[in-house]
Amino acid sequence: MNRLIFASALAGIAVFIWGFISHALSPLGEAGLSSLPNEAPILEAMRANIPAKGLYFFPGVGTHTDLTEDERRALIDRMKAGPNGLLLYDPEGHELITPGQLVIELINDFLAALLLGILLGYTSLGLVGRVAFGATVGLMAWLAISVSYWNWYGFPTTYILAEGFGQVSAWALAALVLSLVMRRASASASASGTSPPVPPQH
Repeated sequence: MNRLIFASALAGIAVFIWGFISHALSPLGEAGLSSLPNEAPILEAMRANIPAKGLYFFPGVGTHTDLTEDERRALIDRMKAGPNGLLLYDPEGHELITPGQLVIELINDFLAALLLGILLGYTSLGLVGRVAFGATVGLMAWLAISVSYWNWYGFPTTYILAEGFGQVSAWALAALVLSLVMRRASASASASGTSPPVPPQH
């Protein structure tokens, strides 16, 4: 178990570093994102009219939970007429990147790598197969979440494709690191006469 935790920590760090490279040092970080035209008056209007932090869907339906037929028809008409979308909003603002965010992201990457390592322990795949397994896990997450956001909420296609590349490559990398570290740990244990841990069986 200690070997798995150590390998997962290294894999999580690898994913964290890859996330920094892909988002801060490559075009992937800005793929599909645009700045607001004529931003200043829009922000002033937002400050004056949206006091609370939140995720806003527009056009909205107020506080109604059960729409009448007329309200439903009016909402459909407003959606067709536009504009419509999602607004992730924070009136107070915050630093672009905070130490707390970096720590949370690193812990998140470690936990995800640990789960991937546990799943890999149930396989008998070789190195290439394990890397493909990790890539498939990333692909599954992308299909289940990002593609659904593209379908239902209209996220930009370029943004979603960049997310897909990031997810697949990150978890293929994690599987590679996990496999290499665990293989080296097993080889070291065999050389020292210590029996390596038996992988879980189905």
